[in-house]
Amino acid sequence: MKFYPTLNDYITGQQARLAILATANLPEQGVITRVLAAGQTSGNAYSLTQEVDRLSIDCLGILADRHHRSFTLSTGRERELYHKGTSIREHRHIFAVSGYDCRVLSERLGVAITPELLGANIVIERDDGQDYSLTAAPQETYFVIAPPGISQQPKPPIAVLVRHAQQEGCGVTGKLIADTHGKPELTKKFVDESKTHRGIVCRIEYPTPVEEQPAVLQPGQRVFFRYSMGITP
Repeated sequence: MKFYPTLNDYITGQQARLAILATANLPEQGVITRVLAAGQTSGNAYSLTQEVDRLSIDCLGILADRHHRSFTLSTGRERELYHKGTSIREHRHIFAVSGYDCRVLSERLGVAITPELLGANIVIERDDGQDYSLTAAPQETYFVIAPPGISQQPKPPIAVLVRHAQQEGCGVTGKLIADTHGKPELTKKFVDESKTHRGIVCRIEYPTPVEEQPAVLQPGQRVFFRYSMGITP
């Protein structure tokens, strides 16, 4: 997690994000078009995913995934708060992208960038097929998952995902892309070019493993985008 140095920096940064948000074409409703799970687990390919027909999830993450857990050990991502190896709450449950974000990265890097190479778990598109940047979704956007073909958000839904953080480029994924395309220079280029179109990491709020059976995410399910105002009376 990154932090702004000061409140003034936060205000400036959020104003810039709002400017991007105004052109991101985020929808009110979307659809899951693909679901993917971890594939290879050796070398730098541990982040590579592969298409599957379903994902089983609960509020600890994707079942059988390496991030399915209550707690994790802090890494360099959390160095501003903790010494490396400190036990902290796990929030990196599911990684989501849009097809448009992948196409933007493909154009910037000059090679095909797929959700698999990014390590994504779900692809969410607009229900009307228009381009949009899922990466631009505001902090604490709720993604309410519902059965295919319905127009009203059900209670309870199939599942609820909450945007935790914007994913940024990393050397591990960059090297995987470089190795896949046989271009070593793509490792650094990916880190430099993927700051605004890498996708988002979500935590899973519902269902819980105690009260409910795991939820199943599948292509064709509806996604209601809910933009949080915070807790109100």
